[in-house]
Amino acid sequence: MQRIRCELVEIAGGDGTELDRVQIIEQDIQAVVELSLSVTQDGKVAPAFSFIQAPLTFATGFSYERSREQNFTTYLTFSLAELSQTRLNDNCKLPADTNLSGTLGLKHFFAMKNTAGPFKVWSKDGPTGVFGGSITFTVDAQLTATGPTWKLTTFEGPGSLLSASNKNVDRLTFGFVRGPKAGRARAQVEAFSVINSVRQNQIANSLQILANSR
Repeated sequence: MQRIRCELVEIAGGDGTELDRVQIIEQDIQAVVELSLSVTQDGKVAPAFSFIQAPLTFATGFSYERSREQNFTTYLTFSLAELSQTRLNDNCKLPADTNLSGTLGLKHFFAMKNTAGPFKVWSKDGPTGVFGGSITFTVDAQLTATGPTWKLTTFEGPGSLLSASNKNVDRLTFGFVRGPKAGRARAQVEAFSVINSVRQNQIANSLQILANSR
């Protein structure tokens, strides 16, 4: 949450253009963010044994696998107009200590709004000017199957024994909209509509990738 706030302060503060700052305050720009954290942990024990009984060798083994998946989602709302009066916290300059503590790229997304057009002409009677996007960070740590092997005259095993993995998928999906002070009483509803549209596009793109790979 601190990393998100840091980048929004940079957008609303001195890093943006003068036109951006004026419109952020006049149009009461709001940022609504869906933060989704997903962790999948998997561990497996699968020893394999071979009993050597000349002239035949008998192979056997068993496996035990345990998986755990955890998902967390929260929604955050920020007023860029209020953040424009906030100083950048010194903690924003500290090194990354979590997956989402690096550069999120919110400033780059906000800068892309200049190619969309509506943001420049926002007015009380004009278009809503909503826009949004998503950012995904994936960290995949794996321990491949490993373990000691003993080979005797009549026995060989247990060979590769333990494998484990830990996968973190952290995603930000967000929307920027004009706020209530700019006459948009349904600002949050519009922002959630943008977030839903972004999510649907992600699903459609994933399905297309799967279809192309068949």
